[in-house]
Amino acid sequence: MSRTALVSLLLLLGAASSGYCADPVRIQLDRALLTWTPRQGLEVRYAGAPVFVPYPSELTAHPADWSRALFRSDERVPRVTLTRRGKRQVLTAQWPQGDLQATMVLTAGPGDRYRIEWRYSQNAWDDACLQLGLSRPAESFLAGALFRGLAGGRPVEGIVPLQPPTSTTHPFAGVTEITLSSIGATAVLKASKPITLYDYADRGRGTGFFLGLEEPLPRGKELSFAMEVELKPASVESEGLVLSRLQVPSRVDDGLLQASVQVRRRSGPATHVRLTLTGTAADGQELRVVQDAPVSGKAKEVTLALRAAQPGTLRCSLAVATLPGGQEVYRSPGFNVVVLPPLTVLPGRSLYTSETEGALLVRTSAGLKGRRLSFTAEGTGFRVAPTAIEPGTRVAVPFPMAALPDGVTEVTCRLLEGEQELGSARVALHKAPPKPNEVKIDYANRGLLVDGLPYLPFGFYCIFPMGDLPTVEATQGFTHIAPYQGSDADMAAVRAYLDRCADLGLRVHYDLREIAQAEPSPEKWEKLRAQVEAVRDHPALLCWYLCDEPDGQGIPPARLEEAYRFVKELDPHHPITMVFCVPPRAPDYVHGMDIMMADPYPIPNGPVTMVSDVTDGLNEAVQYGMPLWIVPQAFGGGEGWRREPSAAEERVMTYLALIHGATGIQYFVRRAPVGNPISPSLWSECRRLALEGQELAPALLSSEPRPAVRCSDASVHVAAWRHEGAITVLAANTENRPVPVTLQLDEKVSADATVLFANRLVAVKEGVLVDVIDGFGTRAYRIPVGPEPRPLAELLPGNLTENPSWEACANVGTPDGCYVGVGKDVGASLFVDPRLAVHGRHSLRVTTPAEGEGVSILPFPLSVQGGRRYRLSIWAKGLQDGLRFRFGMNALDCGVRQFTASREWAEYTLEGVAAEDVSHAMLNLSLLSKGTIWFDLMQVVPVSDAP
Repeated sequence: MSRTALVSLLLLLGAASSGYCADPVRIQLDRALLTWTPRQGLEVRYAGAPVFVPYPSELTAHPADWSRALFRSDERVPRVTLTRRGKRQVLTAQWPQGDLQATMVLTAGPGDRYRIEWRYSQNAWDDACLQLGLSRPAESFLAGALFRGLAGGRPVEGIVPLQPPTSTTHPFAGVTEITLSSIGATAVLKASKPITLYDYADRGRGTGFFLGLEEPLPRGKELSFAMEVELKPASVESEGLVLSRLQVPSRVDDGLLQASVQVRRRSGPATHVRLTLTGTAADGQELRVVQDAPVSGKAKEVTLALRAAQPGTLRCSLAVATLPGGQEVYRSPGFNVVVLPPLTVLPGRSLYTSETEGALLVRTSAGLKGRRLSFTAEGTGFRVAPTAIEPGTRVAVPFPMAALPDGVTEVTCRLLEGEQELGSARVALHKAPPKPNEVKIDYANRGLLVDGLPYLPFGFYCIFPMGDLPTVEATQGFTHIAPYQGSDADMAAVRAYLDRCADLGLRVHYDLREIAQAEPSPEKWEKLRAQVEAVRDHPALLCWYLCDEPDGQGIPPARLEEAYRFVKELDPHHPITMVFCVPPRAPDYVHGMDIMMADPYPIPNGPVTMVSDVTDGLNEAVQYGMPLWIVPQAFGGGEGWRREPSAAEERVMTYLALIHGATGIQYFVRRAPVGNPISPSLWSECRRLALEGQELAPALLSSEPRPAVRCSDASVHVAAWRHEGAITVLAANTENRPVPVTLQLDEKVSADATVLFANRLVAVKEGVLVDVIDGFGTRAYRIPVGPEPRPLAELLPGNLTENPSWEACANVGTPDGCYVGVGKDVGASLFVDPRLAVHGRHSLRVTTPAEGEGVSILPFPLSVQGGRRYRLSIWAKGLQDGLRFRFGMNALDCGVRQFTASREWAEYTLEGVAAEDVSHAMLNLSLLSKGTIWFDLMQVVPVSDAP
C-alpha cells in the first residue's frame, strides 16, 4: 500500500496524514534503458552499463548567494504521464503548484536517442536563480572519457581525468555540443543553452559529477531549455591503440569473472599488449589476472577470466599496456561486480511440525557444469551424508525429521569437488510442536501452506471497523483481508471480527505496524507481547504485518529486525511481512521479515509494466529466496493518481505480478460500498481475479521443473508452470491494443489447450500455440502433456449425474449443473477447489459459518425409472473431524440421510427404490455442521429393477 494513497483515503474519512511514494517509469529503447523516478531523476543505461545516474533535485531555485533553497523538485509531487507517438515514447512531468511551475517532457526514440525539454517560470521572488541539474554522468562511464565539442563556437577537447580532483574543476564549461567517448559507449549531447560539467573530489560517493546549468530566474518570465542525447557504441584511442566493446558482467554466479575488450593497432610500434584485470574485495584482498595478446590492424577480442570464489562485491579495473616496454596506455575507471555464491541453501519449509521428512533446497551455480559435485550438511545432532549434486540445478536433499530437535538448528552446508570445498552456506531449520492454525512457507515454490494445502493469497487492505465486509467478500473468492486497525483498536471488536472471519473461512493479515515500528521501550514490548499472545492461536490468523513502507518513513532496519525476533520468539507458527514503496531499499530489511511485499502504483502516470519491473527487481535482489506479494493499485482520483485503473488495467497488472513470480496478491484498497475503489466494475474485476487465482493456485505453486515459453511479441509477457500432467501458460498483453501472438514451448507437444476462463480450446502443434490477445488482455492456457493424476475413485458406468466431479465451470469457481439453496447465514459459501480431488482436478469446497445455516447444493433433476433401485454415492473430507452433512435424493425411499465425515477422504453411499409414479428426482447435499468440507464424485447409478 502507498502512504500517499492512504492520505487520500484518510481525507475521505475526515482524518489527516502526510506522506509520499514515487514509482519509476522505465522506457526500453534499442540498447538503452531510461528510468525516470520522481524525486530521484533520470538514470540511463546503455548495453546494461550506467551512462547517467539519477540527480534527485533536477530543478532548484535559490537566491544568488545560495543562502537557501527556494524550491526543490524532489520535494514536490509531479503529475506524470507516459504516452506513445509512433515509435516515440513521451514522458511528461508537471509541477503545476507552488511558487515555481515547471514541465519536463522526455521524448525517447526512435533508436537510442532521447530529448529533454524543460519549461519553467516563477512569480514569487525578485532575487532568484535556477540550477537545472541533468543526470549525473556515471563515474564508470565518464572517468577517463574523451570529450570533443563546442563552447561559444570554439572547439574544446580533452580527457576527463581518471582520478578525482582535490577541489572542484570544470573539464568543460559553457558547451552547447559535446561528444563523450568512453570504452563502453559514446554520448552525443546537443543543448539549447550552454551547459557545464562539475568534477568534485567526492566521486567515490556517487556524487562526483554534475552536468547542468545556472541562470537567473526573473519573476513572471517563462524560460526553457532542451537537450538531445544520442547513445552509440564507442572506443578509446591511446598511443596508437584503439580499445572498444569492453564487456564486464555486473554479476557472476560461478566465481569466474570474465571480461573482454576488443583491441586493434592504428599506429605505433606495439606488437603485443598486456591486459591486467584487478579486483579488490570488501576486506581489501586483491585479485589479479594478466594476459598478453598480439595486436594488428584488425580488431581482436581478448578475454580475461578472474577467479573470485568468495561471494561479495569486487571493485574492478582494467589496465592496458604496450609490449615491448610495458608502458600503460589505458586504465579504466572502477566498476563493481557482484559475485554470487556458488552454493545457496534454503530450508524446505519455514517451519517443521508434524512432518516425518524434511528437505534442504540446494542450488548450485550453472557455471560449475561439467564438474563432479557433492553436498553435505552438519549441525548439532544433525547430519546429511554426502549427496551427489548436478551443477546448475536446484534439488531437494531429504532428511528424517527425527534427527531434528525442537527449536532452531543451525546447519552448515558444503559444496565439494572431491575433497576440495567450492563453497559453503549456513541455514537455520525451525521445528516446533504442531498447532491447528499454523501457516508455513514452502520455499520450493515460495507459496504458503495453510491447513496443509497450497495457499495462494488473494486479499485486500481495508479500514477498521469494516462492518459486514468479511461476510460480503468471503463469498466472492478472496482468501484473506488486511484491516488497518491500529494499536488502539478495541480488542473485543478485534476478536469479534477474527471470530467471524474464522467462521467464514477467511484469513487475516494482522496489523502490528504501529507498535512494531515504534522506537524500543518497555511499553512497546509490553504492548507487542499482549497483541501477539492475544491472537497467535486464533484460527483466522494468516500472518503478522510488521511495518508499512519503512523505506518511505526512514525507519532503520535494525529496529524492525529486533521487533521481528521478538514476535518470532512468541509465535514461530506464522510468517511476518513488510511492504515497500522504494524497491531498491527493500533488501536492506530482509532480516526483519519472512514475506516481502511491494506496492507499485502506475496508473495513470506510467506503464503497467512498472509492476513487472518491480516484481523482477525484488525477486532478483533476494535471489528468489523469500515469497514476494504484490499490492496492485485499486484506487485513484486524488493526489498523484488522477483516476482509478480500468478493469482491464487491473487485470493486466495482476497477471504481470503472477507471471513475474509474485506468490501473493493484496489489493489496495477496499472501503465498501463506494469509498475505494469507486468503480463497481473495477472491484468486480478484482473479485473475478481472486477466483481465477484460486483456480491457478496449484499450478503457480507447483514445485515441478518449470518449462520455458517464448512469445512472438515482446509486449506480451509469458510464463509457464508444470503441474500433474499439464502445462499452464499465463500471458499478459501490456499494450492497449489487440496483439496476435505465437507462443513457443520448449516441448514439442501437440494437443488441444483449454483456454481457462474463456470456455474454448485452441490447438497446440509441435509446441506452438497461436492466438489473439485483446488490449490489456490476459490468457491462461492449460495444455495436457501427461501423465494425468491417478484418481482415487472411478466414474461408474451408467452414472446419471451431470458434472459429477465438478470439472465443468463455465464461470470460474462455480460448478455447472446445479442449483444452490441460500442458507440463513449469507456468508455461507461454496467454491470449486482445484487443490483436492478424488477424481479429475476439482472438488467442491463448502463452508457453513453457523450450525444448520449453510447452503444446499441441488443438482439438476435426473431422469429416473419408477420402481427401480439406485445407488447414490459421494466422497467427502472435512477440515475437522465430525462434520455432519445431509445427502440423498427425493422420490427414493431412502430419502435424504445424515452422515459424519472425517479428515480423510471416504465414500458415503445409500440405496433406494424410486416411487412408481415418478420420472424425475433431485439430489440434495448440504453441510449441517459449522466448518468446511470438500465433496467429490457425486454419482447416481441404477442397480437393478425393483424386486
